[in-house]
Amino acid sequence: MRIALVGHKGIPAKFGGVEKHVEELGSRLARRRHNVMAYTRWNYNNFNGLYNGMRVVSRPAFPQKHTEMISHTLFSLLDLIDKQIDIIHIHSVDSAILSFISRTKAKVVVTSHG
Repeated sequence: MRIALVGHKGIPAKFGGVEKHVEELGSRLARRRHNVMAYTRWNYNNFNGLYNGMRVVSRPAFPQKHTEMISHTLFSLLDLIDKQIDIIHIHSVDSAILSFISRTKAKVVVTSHG
């Protein structure tokens, strides 16, 4: 299964419970032979490549308090439009407002942390 993880700041996790959760979830899914892509914000962690079996993709965000998370989610979901994905897992209720972009493409799962 092809799974995309969106809505967190960075992998490898250097801080925060959400990032640690996403890193653990993604690496465990990868160990079960799923194809996992994790989108990270390039101003937190400009890492692209394989990490614990996941493909980490760094995308931009507008680095301001009220625009960073939503802009990063937008850029990540737009990047997924031309990719074959089965599940998009969004890790924030706020970011889930943009899930309509990808609902016709894949199943969408939202997790609220906190």
